[in-house]
Amino acid sequence: MSTSKNTQRFWEDVKEGDEIPGQTIYIDQTEIVIHVGATQNYDKVHFDREYTQAGGHADAFMHTTWYNGNFGKMLTEYIGIDGWIKKQSQQMRRMNHPGDTTTFAGKVVRKYQENDEFLLDIEMWAGNQREEVTTPARATVAIPSKNGWKPGFPVPSEEYTKITPIGPASEAPNTRPRSELKTPEDFLNEAKKWIGWESESTTFTYPMEHDPIRRFCHMTKDDNPLYLDPTYAKDTRFGGVICPPSYHLTYREFWPPTEENTGKMGSPSFEFETPGDHPANLSSEEENFRPIYVGDVITSKKRYEDVYIKPLRVDPDTFWITSATIYWNQKGEIVRINRGTLVKHRTPEEVTASN
Repeated sequence: MSTSKNTQRFWEDVKEGDEIPGQTIYIDQTEIVIHVGATQNYDKVHFDREYTQAGGHADAFMHTTWYNGNFGKMLTEYIGIDGWIKKQSQQMRRMNHPGDTTTFAGKVVRKYQENDEFLLDIEMWAGNQREEVTTPARATVAIPSKNGWKPGFPVPSEEYTKITPIGPASEAPNTRPRSELKTPEDFLNEAKKWIGWESESTTFTYPMEHDPIRRFCHMTKDDNPLYLDPTYAKDTRFGGVICPPSYHLTYREFWPPTEENTGKMGSPSFEFETPGDHPANLSSEEENFRPIYVGDVITSKKRYEDVYIKPLRVDPDTFWITSATIYWNQKGEIVRINRGTLVKHRTPEEVTASN
């Protein structure tokens, strides 16, 4: 049951060490179907065992948004209708596969005041039935005080406010063709030329809608009326239905599906070459600056922030790629910034062949 239906939690009521209630989910085929449909992520690694095993993984695995959504539900239930998730991040250290039982839990690790805000730092984690922590997570939230203070909306840094929401891509750097790249270091030197590059802006085909939000809440088992009940939401400080803070925006611009792009929806694409072509999302972070309302028209841009090589079990020359995606509403306000670190690796057979 959502905290928004009950008494608002205040900063003074919280103690460091307090537990954050979570939930336990068994991953069966129904859960996978719900999760793929809610995120519109059709990358086969999230539902096709044979395809995923060919890439060096044990089985299909749950998508980052599934974790992010469930962590977000924990936070919003804890901080209540007047709380605000300033920042939320997670690391994908192990996979959760079909047949696993995943438990989400958390606790308050720091309670403090900063810049006149009343803040909490929260640690969370997802674990499986083997008592392994698969996905550690952290969040900083603002929560109302009994002195009458309520969280406002943060202001993005100048680094991002100076980016123009509508416009073409940055000029592409001059890079060598793939045929001339012989070693991982050759690939890395060319990839680093893309750091700071900004993509062309993409305005979503459709405005934010009730039904995708409902499917997302179905995935996270979230009954918060702020996201589902227009009558209830109208009487809150937001004045209408908003998206959950962890609602996934990344794949909303790919519509309608075509024969060409259906298989690519959910698969990260890059403007530069890497030795391997098998992607996985290793970590994500999001900062929330404004509520996203039903009816908002969202525009986004991607910017590359870092590229480096770091070994993984499957490939000693795995490429790690960090990017930021900035989202604006139709008023030109930054509503969210998502940062993600993805890896691209070779298959075991490709690694053996290269040696």
